[in-house]
Amino acid sequence: MSDSVLFLHNLMRWVVLALGLFSLFRSATGLAANGGWLKNDERARKWFPISMEIAFVVGLLLWAFFSSITQQGFQAPGAAMKDPTIRFFFVEHGLAAFLAVGLARVGSVRVKRQKNVRAKFQSMLVFHGLALVVLAARIPWDRPFIHLP
Repeated sequence: MSDSVLFLHNLMRWVVLALGLFSLFRSATGLAANGGWLKNDERARKWFPISMEIAFVVGLLLWAFFSSITQQGFQAPGAAMKDPTIRFFFVEHGLAAFLAVGLARVGSVRVKRQKNVRAKFQSMLVFHGLALVVLAARIPWDRPFIHLP
């Protein structure tokens, strides 16, 4: 079961990154072209935070129930803080994901409420861009491209 949850979380990493890059592309090209708000812009605004929330929930399940690394952190929190690998998965990775989800969702809501198209593109670029930077900083890049169960 833990391998399946890890596989899904790993797969979602690539979905989130692809949708995040799509969102940045749509917002940057929309700003540069002074274009109108199109269906694909709305899709990017909506699906990037949704994909992050799904990945976050799967990661939360992994963190709380299935990861042997975080179980070590639960058993000895003080010792976990001294071990960089355990600390990364027990604290840093999840907190960064929580912050990134918040940035993406706040940005999405902000964009939805704005009337000015240029302001929509700017907000999406800033908030979704910040969310991607936070995520990229705390993704374990040394993990396999896809972890097969």
